[in-house]
Amino acid sequence: MPDGPLVDCHVHVFERGMPFTGTAWNRPAYAFTAEQLLELMDANGVQFAVIAAASLFGDYNDYTIRCLRRFKRLRGTVIVGPEASMFELEKMNAEGVCGIRLQLFHSDLPDLDSFAYRRLFARLCDLDWHVHLLTSRPRLVEAVRRVSATGVKLVIDHFGLAPEGGLHSEEFAAVLQAVAAGNTWVKLSAGFRQKEPHEMLAHYAEAIDKACPDRLLFATDAPFVGREKDVTYSQALDHFKIWVPDVDRRARIGRTAYQFYFDRDAQSSR
Repeated sequence: MPDGPLVDCHVHVFERGMPFTGTAWNRPAYAFTAEQLLELMDANGVQFAVIAAASLFGDYNDYTIRCLRRFKRLRGTVIVGPEASMFELEKMNAEGVCGIRLQLFHSDLPDLDSFAYRRLFARLCDLDWHVHLLTSRPRLVEAVRRVSATGVKLVIDHFGLAPEGGLHSEEFAAVLQAVAAGNTWVKLSAGFRQKEPHEMLAHYAEAIDKACPDRLLFATDAPFVGREKDVTYSQALDHFKIWVPDVDRRARIGRTAYQFYFDRDAQSSR
């Protein structure tokens, strides 16, 4: 794919009737199925997508895995506890799962140095999986530092949640340091959830790309849970062009995403 595929690295899919966790921050009353997603992708020239595990459903990964089993244009992440066994993870790997979503929103971060977490991270490394980090801005620096220290591949979501602090903030410095260490990627996603204007997000993306090329990913965050009336799928794709105006750089980001999620042997050998 010399021109670089368009890969949407963060979408959610769900059916009606799926179980919400007791702490779900939103409970959509509609379905957004894999078929609906693929229809949107085809209408907008998107070749591949990655299903991000949604905190709304906790470790109910069943629908995601069934979708990955049916549609080879999709990859996905899951939510699991530190007790997840090698056998469970290997079975998920065979279905197209390539990482876990790690939720770190609690007042105290879990003991990532415990045997249970060290064992989980070792298993992720063995599978060449990554941690898709979901955290809050106040604990971003510590969460990035502690996950990075485990040696597992790390994907930081939604611009790292750092743009609000500016390019000279402690948060941005922590993200840049993790990226420079060689095992971290940053997802340009959900700009509609950010307080910063698109021009500032573009500066943020450019700063990361200049410091460490081939560490950016792009995503829409469809179907925009909680903000469904604020943005459409085509508008979210247009945001990518604002954040990264250069067509060659966008193509390079697409190639990075394809290698990371769909051709992981090639990516890990680089």
